Amino acid sequence: MENLTTRKAAIKKALAAEAAKEHLDELGEGGMDQTMMIRFWKEYRPRLFSLLEEMGITATFARICEERAQEEGSDNHHRRGMGPWDGQEQAQRNWYLMDEEEELDEPHEVLECVLKRASRMGYRQRFNPLTDGTSA
Repeated sequence: MENLTTRKAAIKKALAAEAAKEHLDELGEGGMDQTMMIRFWKEYRPRLFSLLEEMGITATFARICEERAQEEGSDNHHRRGMGPWDGQEQAQRNWYLMDEEEELDEPHEVLECVLKRASRMGYRQRFNPLTDGTSA
C-alpha cells in the first residue's frame, strides 16, 4: 500500500492537472457554491476538510468541484434531455460532496475518486473571449 506522503503528492498532482484545464482568471474565484461546500465540509466532513486544509488545496478543490458540476449540469440538460434545474441539481449531488461523512470514509480515497472521475470527464479549457483573443 502506498504511503500517505505518496498519496498526498498524487492527489496534489491530479488536482493541479484539473486546475490547469481552467483559465487562470477563473480559478480561485470563490462563488457562493464554493463557500457553501467549504462550510459544509468543515462541519459535516471534518476529516476531508482537515486533509484539504493540511494540503493547502481547499479552495482549488472546491473550484474544481463547482466547475465540473456546472459542466455536467449543462451536459445533463443538452445531451441527456434533463430539465436545466434537474440537470444541475443532479450534477451538484454528484460533485459537491454534500452528504455527511461516514465513519468508514477515508478522506484520501474520496479525493482520489473525485479527481479520477474529473479527469475521465474529458473536459478541457473552455474558450474565454477575454483571454483567448478574438477571431477576425
